[in-house]
Amino acid sequence: MLQEIANQKGVSCRAQGWKVHLCAAQLLQLTNLEHDVYERLTNLQEGIIPKKKAATDDDLHRINELIQV
Repeated sequence: MLQEIANQKGVSCRAQGWKVHLCAAQLLQLTNLEHDVYERLTNLQEGIIPKKKAATDDDLHRINELIQV
């Protein structure tokens, strides 16, 4: 029974297909996490930078640059 399954055409490709699906799912999860982090940093930027004057503090400037990258 097992030998018959092993001798089928394309069984090795199907056996390794789960790896491709796993990698695709992980990449999708990673892009979703990056999008969430970008939204949080954008909200942080909007909350930190004063509305009337430009940020002159070095830390605020660095945060602003990191978000824009």
